[in-house]
Amino acid sequence: MKKVFILFIVWLFQLGFLNLLQGEILFKISGQVLFNGNGVKGIILNVRNSFVDKEVEVETDSNGYYSAYIPNGRYIIKIIKSDGFVCKTRKEIQVDNRNVVNILFYLEKECRISGYVKFQDGNPISGSVLVKNDKSSGISEIDKTGKYLVKKLLPSKSTEITFLLDGIANKKIENIELNEGIYLENISLILQRINSVCGKACEKATLTPLEEVEIAMIVNHDLTNTEDEYIMNHILTRTNEKGEYCFYNIPPGNHFIYWDIENGYKPDRIFFTILNNESKNVNVLIEK
Repeated sequence: MKKVFILFIVWLFQLGFLNLLQGEILFKISGQVLFNGNGVKGIILNVRNSFVDKEVEVETDSNGYYSAYIPNGRYIIKIIKSDGFVCKTRKEIQVDNRNVVNILFYLEKECRISGYVKFQDGNPISGSVLVKNDKSSGISEIDKTGKYLVKKLLPSKSTEITFLLDGIANKKIENIELNEGIYLENISLILQRINSVCGKACEKATLTPLEEVEIAMIVNHDLTNTEDEYIMNHILTRTNEKGEYCFYNIPPGNHFIYWDIENGYKPDRIFFTILNNESKNVNVLIEK
């Protein structure tokens, strides 16, 4: 009887791994992360069972091999850290009373794009930068110096950069070619402070400046515009601690600004027309 019990324990370890403390059998999953046919050290993978919110992280060894012991279930494996490389693939596996081996991931050298977003006077423009192509995408906040850096991009013949700026209509640079491992620096955007609409948002009764009020502008509005056209033509900004806001580089035409804030304030809008090379001051009085 003792011999049979020992053989049973041996069989459990061959099949998977017996976790005596938790009373469950763990099974081995394993594989390798490769670049140009060679294993890559230091890549971190996440193995997650989303149904029971259980996950584990593993790191590849000097030959690019990794392994983990997990209970039965359906898992998603993906790379979460790969300095200098990119891998958008993720693998779904089913652990069902067996080990799962030879799960391979193939890396590519990442592409990067960086630059500055500023006014001509050198002051940075706040916002973010979105880069996308047919194989990958990435986004970066613009820091206090005006710099952005988008990583983990895959090679493509046609990559598009969209500058999502506070108080300025979106700007785009299209048809950029990215080769594997390339780092494009100084893809920058420098703008003039022209065709501006600035003002101050205050509470109407007390004239108290209102901070962090989101104000939107609809550019070249038409009462027959569809909802999608409104979305495409809107620009956003927020008031600062003094209640001040500004929009720049507004095209000539008929526009309006509007606001819809909480805390008991009434939504409203103001219509105006702006000419070429014109600046306007539009103050906003918000009623309770």
